Amino acid sequence: MLRVVLIGLILSFHLMAEEFYPKFYASMGDVLYNDAKGFELLLQSDYFKKEFTDIRAYLLLSSETKKLGYKIDSKNRSPERIEYVKALRFLNLQNTLISAKISRRLEVLFKQSQYDYLSTLRNNRALCVKESTVLTRALERKNEIPNRNSSIDINTLFYKYKKELLKAREDENSSECLNDLTALYHYFIEIKVAQEEYNCKDFDEAYEQMRGYYHAIKMNCTKGDDIDQADIVYKSYLSKRCY
Repeated sequence: MLRVVLIGLILSFHLMAEEFYPKFYASMGDVLYNDAKGFELLLQSDYFKKEFTDIRAYLLLSSETKKLGYKIDSKNRSPERIEYVKALRFLNLQNTLISAKISRRLEVLFKQSQYDYLSTLRNNRALCVKESTVLTRALERKNEIPNRNSSIDINTLFYKYKKELLKAREDENSSECLNDLTALYHYFIEIKVAQEEYNCKDFDEAYEQMRGYYHAIKMNCTKGDDIDQADIVYKSYLSKRCY
């Protein structure tokens, strides 16, 4: 008997926690209200701060439209049904507009190599997010490059280039490419330290030096694994400035 009561309580809590949307015209409404839940989660990230105003406006409109839907559900016949359908169509129009902006933001984040963050959006309820090919591409790119932002990896590579450079200079056969790579990783480390210490002045100085050496290796080095790795680390700092 106790077991039956416990199961009943669990089911009751589950039903209370689950949100029910208006039943009338649910084929359109459910999708729009689900999107609102997904958009709301995006407000937790500064990556979408330029879209915050539009997202909040959509959430407010969604809430008001949903209230009208609940009101209609409580009546057998209602002349307000036509108004609700009009409200849903307007909400659908706003959904199309905000979805386009969010999709563009996802593309920008991908170009900025924000693969880790994009991978966290796979369970977002908004259709324009969870069905975006950007998330799949980001996950593939993330899996191709494990631990790309690890400071340990940066340190390891720096000491590798430093050791190679010292030996090359002893043998009098050092190259501009090796010089530039060694300097580049030195500034990667400087940036990492400045970030951890919230020292924006040192960050900006190291960032500018890093950019110079990055462009130098493009001129002095042939394409290869070393340059690919430097590309990854360099691009990881493009959108992680110190503020």
